[in-house]
Amino acid sequence: MLSRSCTRWSLAALLLPLAQDPAPVTVAELSGLDDGSLRAAFEGAMRWASYHGSGADVHDGCLLEMIERGPAVWEGYLESALSLRRAAVDSAAPIDLEVLTALRRIRGERAPLEVEVGFGPRATEDAVVLQFPELPTLHVRLRNVDAGRDAFGLTDGGEYRSGRLARWRVDVRGADGTRVPQDREWPLGVGGGLFQRIFLAPGQVWGQRETEERFVDPEPLVLAFRDYASLPAAGTFRFSLLYHDHAPIADLESVEHLLVHRSRELRVTWKPRTVRVTAADRARVRQLLGEMSLNERVHVRSRPFDGRSTSEPGADPEEQLFRMGWSVLPELFAALEDEDLGLAQRAHVLAALHGITGLVNPRVVRRSLGPFRQDGLARGQAGGGLTLGATSGDDGGPQAEAQEALVERWRGYVDLIRVE
Repeated sequence: MLSRSCTRWSLAALLLPLAQDPAPVTVAELSGLDDGSLRAAFEGAMRWASYHGSGADVHDGCLLEMIERGPAVWEGYLESALSLRRAAVDSAAPIDLEVLTALRRIRGERAPLEVEVGFGPRATEDAVVLQFPELPTLHVRLRNVDAGRDAFGLTDGGEYRSGRLARWRVDVRGADGTRVPQDREWPLGVGGGLFQRIFLAPGQVWGQRETEERFVDPEPLVLAFRDYASLPAAGTFRFSLLYHDHAPIADLESVEHLLVHRSRELRVTWKPRTVRVTAADRARVRQLLGEMSLNERVHVRSRPFDGRSTSEPGADPEEQLFRMGWSVLPELFAALEDEDLGLAQRAHVLAALHGITGLVNPRVVRRSLGPFRQDGLARGQAGGGLTLGATSGDDGGPQAEAQEALVERWRGYVDLIRVE
């Protein structure tokens, strides 16, 4: 069990001048270091690593290199490093999960933190079939399953201000195991957010409450798959959910050099959607697009159509189009290829397609829209349960080249909508 009565680092040792640290190294250099230099690189990263993952690639990269080199030298060193890490704090939970994970892995034991994920509240379902453009909702729990029954520190909160919880990531692979590339751009807000350090006891689930009589299991954390990944076409795909306790891995190009915690593999099958579209529907869509083009700012929605089609008298044209639902998609696809459509009109079409499907956010390609207004996220939609306010701006467009990059991505989805 974790002892809180350990010898502390002295304040002087923690605040040594940067000049006394070894010269900084890059992740690419770690495999070429001798054992002494690797220890020095790790201890430098260990001293200055922040709660928010600054330098996490070198810190975790050193641990991965130690695991690769094996237990003969590094098992004992990791035991000492873990003790030192835990001795560096008093009442706050230590930043010890990565070192503990490395120690367990070098011993051939399971990782101490388990990511439980499924498609239902019990996080047990491992396969789902959906129609375009719907994507899964993930129900997630974090559980302490440490083989040595150690408690360890965990970050509670933080990295939610962008509108998604950025310490999570979805890794998608095709039927042949090839990783599906993802666009890591995220146009809503900035990162960060309030957090605290907590202890997670053996067997405990993150968020679990202790009453006088028993532990009360929390409701699972709910994550939207579409906030982290998309699918390129119809078919069956495999994916895992990844978690890191400090680094905003949702925003990173690669997590190759990070000690991430990976869930079991799940499957999602994406099928085409068949919609009924009348001549009147097509005419109505064209009419609304014409009315929308009179608006100076393009309306970018933050959450997609949920399958419930309703209408409200007096709603603006964007809202009326949105409430027509998936039946508008064939005509919007056709509008993208209309050579007579101006750039400002096409900007409204691109925003409408994103608004209804939740796919291909036009804000990730600069100069595709021009002046825009972005919806906020209500409480319960934004990560951390906080509200993300609406915003407006100008991306410097619209420009034809930027829009064409988005149109090309939409062409891959045209066959996923069929008209009966």
